[in-house]
Amino acid sequence: MTRRATRGATTGQWLAGLVLSAGAAAGLWYAWQNRATLTARLPAAASAPAGAGTATSSPARKDVAAKPAVVEINDIVRGASPLRDAQFGVGVPAGPLGLVRTVEMFQWEERCTNGRCGYVKAWSGEPVDSAAFRERKGHENTARFPFRSETFAAKEFRIGNLALDAAFAARIPAASAASTPMPVRIAQLPPNLAATFRERDGVLYAGDPARPAVGDLRVRYSTLEPNAPQRLKGVQDGDRLKPVPP
Repeated sequence: MTRRATRGATTGQWLAGLVLSAGAAAGLWYAWQNRATLTARLPAAASAPAGAGTATSSPARKDVAAKPAVVEINDIVRGASPLRDAQFGVGVPAGPLGLVRTVEMFQWEERCTNGRCGYVKAWSGEPVDSAAFRERKGHENTARFPFRSETFAAKEFRIGNLALDAAFAARIPAASAASTPMPVRIAQLPPNLAATFRERDGVLYAGDPARPAVGDLRVRYSTLEPNAPQRLKGVQDGDRLKPVPP
């Protein structure tokens, strides 16, 4: 009686173990067949090996400066600051390469041909030494000019939208720019000069413009306007163009 019961229990346990083994085998087979789907459902942290972090791009090194760009520009060069003749109070906005004041005096001139000399009155930008005339009497000129001709050249320049480094200044041919007459008005002058000069057609006269006398002055202004593009090569540094380093 006791031996039979023990045998029955042993057979039942054996059958149960067989069923469990079959179920485990089926589960493993299912997992193998569906491994791709199961892997996709796992969290990202679970799929990474222990100690591994999330992949990120390396930050840019702040200690490595970008290489300056060498550019070649073909454009009009203009003055970058206003120009002013402080003595006469005459000025122009930024743009021209220069502001020119031309001072002339009405003087006697000696003109000789084939040993014979004649004397005429004319406007001249330089003092005429009448002491050297053959006939000095009645042809005397004033010894000196109270004002001199002068050019007020731009010190800073721009090409396109870039400021030019000072090293480029010598390369700007201001003398080749177009000279453009600039009318001047008495109201622009300081009080002492406004009382001395008259204005006619934008030109200043110390004396009667219609009937000049020897010693009278004429003052005219003009601007040097850029009239042709310049080709410059340099290193662009922000909004400034610098020479290419050697």
